[in-house]
Amino acid sequence: MRLRASLLIFLGACSQDPTLVTPPTFERPGDVAFVCFDTVARAYVPMVDCQGYDNGAERYSLTALVTQTASGEVGAVDLLADTVLDLDIRVPGYTFVRVGEVPSGIVVSETQPNVTYVSNYGSREVMWIETARFRQDASPVGVGDGSVGLPDGPTSLVLGPSGDVLFVALPRAGLIVPIPILPSRALEVPDMSSATVVDLVDPLPDPVTSPSASEYARLCLDGALPVPRATPREASSSTRSPRPEKLLVVDDQLLVTDSAQPLIHRFTIGAGGALTPEEPIVTSVPVRALAVTPIIPSTVGGDTASEPARVLYAIDAVDQTIIAIDFLEGSPTFGGVIPVNTGDGPADRIQLAADVRSIGVLTPGYPGAPCDVATSDATSVGPGNLRGVFLAVGLTSGLLQIIDVVDLDATCRGLRDADGACDSPFDDRDRIVSIERHRPRIGQLVDEGVTLAGTPTLSFEGSPGSIADDGQVTVEGDPDLAVLEACPRFLGRVYPNDDPTLRPLICASVDPWAIRAERWDATYAGEIPGARGVGQFSTDLDEITSTGPSLCARGVLGRDDVAASGLGADDPERGYGGDRVRIVSDPPTGRVDTNPDCEIFVLPEDGSGREEELVFLVTSASDGALRLAFDPAIDSGVYALARACFEQSLFEYQVEVGEAFAVIGSVTGFDHRVVSTPDGCRVDTAGQPVVVGDTTTYLNARAFDGRLFQNPYLAFQIQDADELVPGTRAELTVTLTGAPGRLFADIGERPRTTREAALVERIYFSPVDERLYVLDGNSDGFVQLSLNPFLADAVFE
Repeated sequence: MRLRASLLIFLGACSQDPTLVTPPTFERPGDVAFVCFDTVARAYVPMVDCQGYDNGAERYSLTALVTQTASGEVGAVDLLADTVLDLDIRVPGYTFVRVGEVPSGIVVSETQPNVTYVSNYGSREVMWIETARFRQDASPVGVGDGSVGLPDGPTSLVLGPSGDVLFVALPRAGLIVPIPILPSRALEVPDMSSATVVDLVDPLPDPVTSPSASEYARLCLDGALPVPRATPREASSSTRSPRPEKLLVVDDQLLVTDSAQPLIHRFTIGAGGALTPEEPIVTSVPVRALAVTPIIPSTVGGDTASEPARVLYAIDAVDQTIIAIDFLEGSPTFGGVIPVNTGDGPADRIQLAADVRSIGVLTPGYPGAPCDVATSDATSVGPGNLRGVFLAVGLTSGLLQIIDVVDLDATCRGLRDADGACDSPFDDRDRIVSIERHRPRIGQLVDEGVTLAGTPTLSFEGSPGSIADDGQVTVEGDPDLAVLEACPRFLGRVYPNDDPTLRPLICASVDPWAIRAERWDATYAGEIPGARGVGQFSTDLDEITSTGPSLCARGVLGRDDVAASGLGADDPERGYGGDRVRIVSDPPTGRVDTNPDCEIFVLPEDGSGREEELVFLVTSASDGALRLAFDPAIDSGVYALARACFEQSLFEYQVEVGEAFAVIGSVTGFDHRVVSTPDGCRVDTAGQPVVVGDTTTYLNARAFDGRLFQNPYLAFQIQDADELVPGTRAELTVTLTGAPGRLFADIGERPRTTREAALVERIYFSPVDERLYVLDGNSDGFVQLSLNPFLADAVFE
C-alpha cells in the first residue's frame, strides 16, 4: 500500500531503496478530496483543525478520499498513519465504499465535512455519502446516503463559494446544473429549468491584446536573455455545439472550459447558485484544464500591494502545451494570453519536453517573507526546495515538472559582488542562477554554462581536422571557419573558450531554457531529415508527384519558392538557389533486363557507388509534388536514359540542400520557417519574421559560404567553401553539453518492480500539510510528494 522512494531527478534519476507493499489497491484513480479526522472524538472536523497535523499533533489525521474509475468505488488513505483503510478485513484485498459507474468527481466541504459528494458519469447522478462510511473508527452522524439523477453524464463537480450549492457540467447536453444542498447536507433534486445553457459564441469577441512578458526574473548569466514577443493568435469561431467539460470556482466566479469552442466561459455566482454570464476569455483554441494562482507580485522581491499580478493557466487541447493568461481583475489586459516562450516554438505557449496531461498550482509557504541571506543557508534555498508559488505539470512521459511562478527564496540566489560578478553566498557551484516566471525550474546548482564536449571538427572527404584558434583546419582542403568579431546577441562564445582575448569561432545560446545537450552537424549538400518519399515522374521528367511526406513541413524549398517568398536583405534564406532531389532506388528489374544501359542507375550489391547518380534541381515544391530542372553539371544523355529507365514506375527519392550546408541538431533537427501555402512551399516571413539582433528568430537550417549562420542555439561562419560541389564530403561537427537539468519527479518510477508508464491524471496541492498529491491513472498509484525538498516520499497503490 505504501512505497517510499526519492524520485527527484533532473535529466537523470536518483532513488533510494523502497519498501515494497502488496497487493494492489487502487483501480484507475481519477479524483481526490481531503478531510480532517479527529482520532480522539472519532469525528470529521473542519479542515483548519488539521493544520500542522504531522508536526507532533497526532490527534488529527488528514485523510484522502480517492475515486476508482474502473471499479466504481471510493477508497480512503490515512495520511497520518500512511496506510490505505480497509473497511472489511475479512474480505481478501481492500474493501472500499461503492458509488456509481465511472465516478468523475468528488467534493467535501472544508467547514462541514460530514457528507461527501460524488458525481458518476456512467450512472448519470450525483450521490451524497456520509463521510463516516470511509473509516471503521468514525462515528456516524445520521445523514445517510442518497442520490439525485441527471439527464446526462457529469464530467466535473465543484462546490459553490457559499457552500450551499454544487455545480456539475454536462458536456453532451451543453448544460451547467446547480444542485442545492439542504441544511441536512443532503441534496435537493435539481430543477432543470434553472440549469444554465452554455451558448454558442459566434462571432467570438476579439482576443485581448497580449500583455508584455513577465518582469519576474532572478538571473546571473554571462549574457542577456531574449524577451518573449507578443504574438496573439486570431480566434476562429467554431460552429460546433458547445461542450462544457471542466469547472473551476475562483472567488465568486465559475470558469468553464469548452472542448468545442476556443474560449473559457465565465459566470458570476449569485444567491442560490444563479449564474450571470460575463465576457468570455478568448484563448483561440479549446482548452481542457485550468489552474489559477493567488494574487502574486510582478517582480522578484516585490509586493502584491503595489505591483499585483494573477495568472490563469490552461492546457491547449490541440497541441497539449500550456497557456498563461492575465487574470488580474481590473488589469487593462485581463484575459490576454501572456508571451512566455522564446526561440523555437510559439511565443504564447510554455514549451515542455512532452505533451501536458494535467496542471496544478502549488503555494507552499505562501504568502511569506522573501528569504534573508543573513538567516538562510544553501540547504534551505537550493533549487530542490519549493517555497512560494509554482505550477506543477504532469507530462505524458510520466514525469512531473515544476514551473517557476514566485520563488520566495530567489532573493538569496543570483547575487552579484561589488565588481558585478556573479557569486553565491552559500555554494561555489551556484554561480549561474536562472529563475524566471513561466520557465521550467532549474533543478541543480550550476557554475558553468553550456560548453563543448571535446573539440569541434571540420572534415573534408572523410578526413577530420581540428580547428585552430584562427579558424584554419588542420587537414588539406576546404573549407575553414571565419573568426567572428563578436557573438550575436543572446549567444555566448564556446570555442575557443580558454582565452578571453581570442575572438570567437563558435557561439551558443546563453538561455538555459533554450540550450540542449546535442550534437550539431553541418553537412555540405546534406539530406533533409524526413524529406524522403515515393514518387513518379511526369512524361518529360519535369515533375515528381509524391505520395511521401508533407515536404513543406520538412523544410523543402525550390529556387522559385525562395524568389516568391518576399525575402528581405536580412532573411537568411535570401539568394538560395533551391534544394536538390536524388533518386535513391533502382529502376524496375524488367527495365534493366530489356535495356542493359539502365545498369548505370543500379546500386551495386557490394555497397559501392552507382555508376551514375540521378539528381535534379528543385524549382518549386508543394506537399505533393516537386517541380524539377536538369542539373547542368550532369550530361543531358543521362536524363534522356532516365526517361526510358524510370518511365511510369514508382521510385524512392530523397531531398538534399543545394549549394549550402544542412545544419541539423540531434535533438532540434532541421529548423526552418517553411510553411505550406496554396501556391506551394514558402518561407513564412509574416508569421515568423526575422528580427535583426535577435537570434531566437533565425529559424534556419542552411549555412552558406562566407555568410554568418545563426539559429536560436548556435552561430558560426564557414568560409572558403566556394570550390565545393555537391557530392563533396565536407562536415562541421559541434557537440554542446552543460545544459542545466530541469526539476522533475518520475511518477512512474517503482524500483524493483514492473509497472506501466505513469499517466498523471490529477495534481493536487494540500495547504494543510503543504504536500503535493498526484493520481497516476495508468499505474494505479496515489503519490505523495514533499516540496521542501521536492521528492516523492510515499506511493499508495
